[in-house]
Amino acid sequence: MDNEFRNHIFESSKAVNEGRVYLSCPACSSDRSSAANRKKEVLAVSYEFDQAVYFCNHCGISGHAWKDELNHSLDHSVKPMEWERFDQLGQADLDYLSGRGIDAAKLDLLSDIRYFNSDVESASAIGFPYVLDQNIKWIARDVDGKKLCQWEAKGGVKNLYRHELIDYSDSALIICEGEIDCESARHLGFNAVSCANGAPTSFQAQKALKNINARLNSFDRVVIAMDADDKGQAASEALVELVGRKRAHTVKYPAGCGDLNEILTRFGPDTLRSVLTNTEPSMSGIVRAREFFPAIDTIRRDGFVQGTKIGIEQLDNLVTWHPGSLVVVTGEPGIGKSTLVDEVCCRLADKGWKFGMFSPENSPELHVSKLAACHAGAPIIGEDVLADEHEYQRAREWVDENFLFISSEQCSIKSILDRADACIAQLRPEGPFGLVIDPWNYISDTGEGSETQSINAVLAQAQCWGLENNAMVVVVCHPTKAAGQYGTQSGYSISGSAHFYNRASLLLSLQADKKSFETDVHVLKTRHRWFGTNGTANLTFDLSTGRYRSRMGNTKALEEIDWSSVEKGDRKFDGHDEFELSDERPGRGETDNPEPPEAQLEMDVEIEVNDEPVPF
Repeated sequence: MDNEFRNHIFESSKAVNEGRVYLSCPACSSDRSSAANRKKEVLAVSYEFDQAVYFCNHCGISGHAWKDELNHSLDHSVKPMEWERFDQLGQADLDYLSGRGIDAAKLDLLSDIRYFNSDVESASAIGFPYVLDQNIKWIARDVDGKKLCQWEAKGGVKNLYRHELIDYSDSALIICEGEIDCESARHLGFNAVSCANGAPTSFQAQKALKNINARLNSFDRVVIAMDADDKGQAASEALVELVGRKRAHTVKYPAGCGDLNEILTRFGPDTLRSVLTNTEPSMSGIVRAREFFPAIDTIRRDGFVQGTKIGIEQLDNLVTWHPGSLVVVTGEPGIGKSTLVDEVCCRLADKGWKFGMFSPENSPELHVSKLAACHAGAPIIGEDVLADEHEYQRAREWVDENFLFISSEQCSIKSILDRADACIAQLRPEGPFGLVIDPWNYISDTGEGSETQSINAVLAQAQCWGLENNAMVVVVCHPTKAAGQYGTQSGYSISGSAHFYNRASLLLSLQADKKSFETDVHVLKTRHRWFGTNGTANLTFDLSTGRYRSRMGNTKALEEIDWSSVEKGDRKFDGHDEFELSDERPGRGETDNPEPPEAQLEMDVEIEVNDEPVPF
């Protein structure tokens, strides 16, 4: 049947180099009642160069076929390796591998004296053959135990270690991180391969699985057995994504073990056999409800976490600032969006936040000076320098401690978020972190589909990054047209996509009078009620301090008045008891001057006002 399927698939007139086609099924077509049914194309075939995988939507048969079953394992484009010119393993090599729990007497490993670098003149190395690539990976240890690696032929390899020995009839495949781990598993009879260069990145993992990807469906389990360190776990995540969680399994390492060979050497073959047999489907990216119980208990007891207030009363009455949120700020060009965002960042930095700033429209030196002036509450450069030398020195050091600046050399969202990760690592914030993208239209990602679809995808990346890093992401955007009564007129008027409104946790729109410096901040959206409420904050920009303030001033002072006393009045002035009007008071009855002089009754009095005499 295998040969029948192979011939049927590769000799069909529909056969392609890459892609999917539908053919009739050799297994079930002959059993159908009519000629029309027997010709139905129910066999889905996915071609990849000289191999194909197939699945029948009628009878359910599936499998893998090579175009040339005899020669599929060798890449004839590479120069054949002269294996015989290398030595077989010597006793010292066998003893070393035996100490690692591996009986290497029957393995086709090689031995040679290799020159690795200037620090190591020569070393006895074990060669691990990559048969499909006609290459050898030489591994040795220096006097300090450091691992030394070298490829026999330049260019590396395209396939997994022991790729040529994969048994596709087995129910499971083990993917290890290194050759020794692979041989540890194969020593116990497991169907195992390993990555060629240790823990792979996501891109390297794609390349590593490329040549077996079409055949992974033949396994019930693909066990990802990367090392237990950070690189290994990151590689495990990448491989799980490629294999698919339907069949991807991961291993649980015993305490004190970081790879398969450590299990073998410390606890013996039975423990390693148990670990590789009793694997579990990968739960990466999947969380049980009980993981959230402690957080829910805290909210039940203490309520939702209150965000940070910045000290501008009118704005604090409407919104608070939360890590993990996406804040969108919009308004007409030159209306003060960047200035307000900078001040919000400065005020949050005073409360323990740290920030990464991607602001390509600001020259770095001017941006630093703006932030320093905002912190000092006085201009530090220009014609009117109000900050003294001590304030200037203190303010610029404060900016250096709390802000990092992301250059505009690379404007893709991936590059910006990658450098924001570096900002977090550098600043090591004890409190929340914030990333500012000002303005959004410098983001270079175009992606596939329409502008709206592209912006939605990029915003999703920024939003997910913020949630993963407990960071607030602030983006500054331009509206599609001139502002009306309510800033951008609606939350859907931002240039490029309605998804700025859809995805925002907070959406602020600015409207300002450039002559009076009065600014209205319209809060158009608050995703959660504990984030705040919609409304308008009436602010004024103070040129002397470079900061915004509530237009009505600080109304908290009014709360300190004893209004009960005001309601009752002051008894000295209410016309009762302690003070009664009488004829003895001036203006009532006789006085020392019963009749004022004529000159006091009628005369012109001039008061200087604005240098012009005004009659009173």
